[in-house]
Amino acid sequence: MATDIKIYSKKITPAEAQEYLTKNNHSSNRRISERNVSFLLAEMQNGNWITTGDPIQFNRDGQLINGQHRLTAIIKHGKPVEMFIAEGVPNNAFKVMDTGKMRSAGDALAIMGYKNCFNVAGITRHILMIKSNRYNNTGRMAGCSISDIVAFADANKKLLQDIIHEMNEVYRPFKYASPSMLGALCFFFQKKDAEKSWAFWEKYSSGIDLGATNPIRFLREKLIQNKLNKTQYNHRDMMALHIFAWNAFREGKKVTSFGLAKNYEFPKIK
Repeated sequence: MATDIKIYSKKITPAEAQEYLTKNNHSSNRRISERNVSFLLAEMQNGNWITTGDPIQFNRDGQLINGQHRLTAIIKHGKPVEMFIAEGVPNNAFKVMDTGKMRSAGDALAIMGYKNCFNVAGITRHILMIKSNRYNNTGRMAGCSISDIVAFADANKKLLQDIIHEMNEVYRPFKYASPSMLGALCFFFQKKDAEKSWAFWEKYSSGIDLGATNPIRFLREKLIQNKLNKTQYNHRDMMALHIFAWNAFREGKKVTSFGLAKNYEFPKIK
């Protein structure tokens, strides 16, 4: 019976978290993901942790069936963290756990009333990845929490909406990179040189008046080739190509070849 479930909140100490983990039911819990634990730990350390209605769960046999990542993060955090605990959950409840869609940063922004919420979330994620140097060798987009994204978007609301409008105009005639990636790059290019940024994106989208040694011409050719070859470049590569082209364009450099060296270092935006 559902009424047999006891739910309460408490501050779980690292010692208690360790004790709870000894009751781990490995047959119903997933393997520990160090990446997930690191993410949760960062949320706790940065003061972003919010107690939600999702409890640490024990079944009727007293076995832990949900919450091992949060408990592991508490141990690493070394401080108590308040959470809900549910005891007496049916033993077969693990079959339907984690089957729903996880709420995204875009969902959170939509609830807050943002226009273009998913575009704002995507652009912000790319911006935070660059600002914190989180691009790894595979170009995966891990490492930005919903709290981080919402806080940055809230502090830059008008600017992000202006960028979305501008990048929609850029994307329509030349659909070879994601609008969110372009928006993040626009954010940084504008801060470096607003006039040059406008000129860069105009030439990028139109392909007009590009001489034989113009870096934007080589960038466009690489992007077209990439689309024909299908997924040759990952997120990191695509971002790096745009930055290399921007740096050369802003400095007035002529190029005769353009590409990414093996094991290249992710470029800084000049």
